[in-house]
Amino acid sequence: MPLKLNASHAVEKSTMVQLTELPPRLCTFARFVLAAVVLLAPLQAAAEPSKEPSYTPQFKDCIDRSGGVTSDMLNCIATETEIQDAS
Repeated sequence: MPLKLNASHAVEKSTMVQLTELPPRLCTFARFVLAAVVLLAPLQAAAEPSKEPSYTPQFKDCIDRSGGVTSDMLNCIATETEIQDAS
């Protein structure tokens, strides 16, 4: 069943604004802002610091030696935590 709309639901063409109908200065400014966002967005992503934590070489060796055994890995984590808390 098609949806029936009365006159109060209709949008007149005169109320819709298109970019070409804007004043020339505002149109130029809108394009400038859009270009700035597009060009500067990659710089923001590159400026973010690395989210990868830094561990001591001893921690990496300890984890490798643990062989995936949970209790040994927990001991490595505890030792690394003590080292990082001390520094």
